[in-house]
Amino acid sequence: MAAPNFFPVPVPVPVLAPARAAAVLTVLPQPLPVPRAKPAYVAPVAPTAAVLSAASYGMSEAPRGDALLERVMLDAHNDERAALGLPLLAWDTALAVDAGRYAAEMAQTGVYHHSQKSTRAIPSGENLWMGPRRLYGYEVMVGAFLEERKIFRNDAKLPDFSTTGYWQDVAHYTQMIWRGTQKVGCAVGDGAHYEYLVCRYFPAGNAYGKGPFDADEMMLPAPISAQPARLAVNGSGTR
Repeated sequence: MAAPNFFPVPVPVPVLAPARAAAVLTVLPQPLPVPRAKPAYVAPVAPTAAVLSAASYGMSEAPRGDALLERVMLDAHNDERAALGLPLLAWDTALAVDAGRYAAEMAQTGVYHHSQKSTRAIPSGENLWMGPRRLYGYEVMVGAFLEERKIFRNDAKLPDFSTTGYWQDVAHYTQMIWRGTQKVGCAVGDGAHYEYLVCRYFPAGNAYGKGPFDADEMMLPAPISAQPARLAVNGSGTR
């Protein structure tokens, strides 16, 4: 599965990658750009503090709340799966709680990267998104994952199912629609300047040598050579 990256490239409202410093913004771009997900691995580095939030743009904060998050995330996943004739996902509170612990950790440390699989209370796949605090609604966050359908090859298997040649570029989307995945749970960690969305999936998708529509995929881990390795300008990742 893919790994974190950063800056809305997805990006002109900055979502800073952990490896980049950001300048304080004083002018609101018109129109306000929407961050897109384009995963890539980055070493865990705390981002330089920058005043990036809804308030810094003179905007009202996007609505928040656990019930709203559950509804938006589950609807977005299941609307896409239903359109493809795939089984719907169930919301799993245990996955959401586990995701919340890691989201809170990133919010506290400011270090944006995937969790170690061994630290997840439930073996699961993981999608991440990072953006300026309270600036974007939940629909925009999950919408960044859905944007990847534009470069998804539905006739190919991992690692060849992206038209860009990098499977990580569609790995958020393929995890969302992976046939064998049955449950999802998400949480958002609220930091001083940024917020962090973590979604956990059980069973995990993105099995090497398989495609999201395979009926009986074996959950084979991707070889080390296939792990994310390039930096992208965006704010999300999957693994």
